[in-house]
Amino acid sequence: MSKNLQRRLRELNKDAEKTTRAAKKKGSAPAPPEPKDEEVLVETLGFVLAVAFAFILFLGVGVFFGLRNVEDAIESTTESALRSNGMPDVAAEASGNEVLLVGTVTEEGQVAYAQEIAAGVEGVSEVKANVVWVPPNEAVETTTVAEPFDVTWVGGSVIVSGTLSEQARVDQVVAVLDETFSAVDSAALVVREGLPAEDDWLASILRVVEEVSAEVPEGAVVVNPNDRIIVVGAEFETRQDRRLAKDEVESLIAAVPFVFSSGLTVKDAPLVTREQVEELQTNLDELIEGKVVEFEFGSAVLTDEGKTLLDDIVAALRQVPLVPVEIAGHTDDIGSPESNLVLSQERAESVLAYLVGSGEDTDRFVVIGYGESQPIADNATEEGRARNRRIQFVALLEEN
Repeated sequence: MSKNLQRRLRELNKDAEKTTRAAKKKGSAPAPPEPKDEEVLVETLGFVLAVAFAFILFLGVGVFFGLRNVEDAIESTTESALRSNGMPDVAAEASGNEVLLVGTVTEEGQVAYAQEIAAGVEGVSEVKANVVWVPPNEAVETTTVAEPFDVTWVGGSVIVSGTLSEQARVDQVVAVLDETFSAVDSAALVVREGLPAEDDWLASILRVVEEVSAEVPEGAVVVNPNDRIIVVGAEFETRQDRRLAKDEVESLIAAVPFVFSSGLTVKDAPLVTREQVEELQTNLDELIEGKVVEFEFGSAVLTDEGKTLLDDIVAALRQVPLVPVEIAGHTDDIGSPESNLVLSQERAESVLAYLVGSGEDTDRFVVIGYGESQPIADNATEEGRARNRRIQFVALLEEN
């Protein structure tokens, strides 16, 4: 028991004895019973503990706020030193006298340097770091992005949209479309500064619009200058018409440094599988191997032997009836290239006429003459020239 508590108990006992003696002298009624020593002790202990707890709490609050002020000062001083040394994206988190650095730096050596700076701050006893080196991005040249150039027509009306580099280009487009269509909506065709000039593609695309729209009442031509893609979409009545249009488009954009994606389709064309195409091609190749469709010399008139071979071709075609077929005519190099091209086309058309006369659907076929441009043997020998004078049958896998 502490001395203060013992002294307090003695004083209380003395006061109680005085009170008792005074009462006896006066003959007054007996005083109420004195509190027991245990009760006094409990009350006194409670008072002492309450005072002690209040003191400790006051001391703890003072210590906490004093410590927080110290941590704030360390963090502020450290971050100021880091900024002065070119590390504005590194923050300091103080816990007592320990400091944790977090953030990023733009130079590899700055990671260790940041720790050195923090360790030199007054009051810091230990430094830990979670700092990441992030090299600055190299400057990237930004370019203006073009919207797709889209020309869509239905009948005599056309809508054109997209972005072009200057007003003169817009005027050029509108002038061409005014000559081709009766109604032109160009409200969505606008100028966007910063775009590269359209010198390498615009004129060719306008020619494509003119040619394709002359063949079909509905269609679209879309150019994506960013991805360098040209898409031409239209539906044709026959495969022959589609083939001719595709050849024309490819010819018009041959010099354009863009990829051509054909959306040219055939109306009501049946869908065929790759397996069907491969089956028919195998049958045709086996049937015609070592043989040629013969014609009269220098003409497109079929010989009897040529007709006999075509009868076998008809039978093979009927085994896989839906697959479209290209009939390609070829010649040797005797004669001029121009005359050979005409002769090859006429011979391919003669074959088509025979097949149609045998009951085949003309819309199934595509006819083209290649002239002497695709030899498969040496034209220096008679044997080679005989092989080059040929009709090829190619099973087609539809693009649509």
